[in-house]
Amino acid sequence: MASRWQPGARDLSALAPELDRQASGAWVQRISQPAPSVLIFHLYGAGRQMRLVIDTAPGRLAFGLLPDRARSPANPPEPPAFCMMLRKYLEGRRLQRAEAVPGDRIVLLFFGEQGAAGGGKDRPSSAHAMLSVELTGRTANAVLVVQGTVAGWIRQPGPGRGLALREPYTLPPPSTAPAQAPLSSAQARPASL
Repeated sequence: MASRWQPGARDLSALAPELDRQASGAWVQRISQPAPSVLIFHLYGAGRQMRLVIDTAPGRLAFGLLPDRARSPANPPEPPAFCMMLRKYLEGRRLQRAEAVPGDRIVLLFFGEQGAAGGGKDRPSSAHAMLSVELTGRTANAVLVVQGTVAGWIRQPGPGRGLALREPYTLPPPSTAPAQAPLSSAQARPASL
């Protein structure tokens, strides 16, 4: 059985700027969660539709853009609670930027205020929303942060993580994995983006 590619700090340090280049300023049109660990952000920007796919399942970690024409997995009849929370806070916002945490397997996605493409009066209009995508192996998670505090997560964090709802967000402890050499410019353009 072939082992599946697992993104490392070096990979994410290349993917985040590429995502930033291709999708910065794109509107979040729709968010789906077809499986317990999978999030799909349907984005529209620069005259095209894209999908940002995030999978936090240990042994199946994934992060990257797909063309919108690729087939989407079926969604459950009722969206999970975390998906509904992401929709409440992020749909209709623009993806402002994507940043990799240096030396770790974490990407921070920052979202701006809701605009003309955004939701109605019942949606929060806070300018400060972030999704921390922590692709850290067995403890992988996606954490929604609003106004600097934890609003929710895709997986209940372990007791050693130190996250609590409505408390300030902190990054997980630094990875103990050996540092990877920086990518060359030829390696920095991932095939999946």
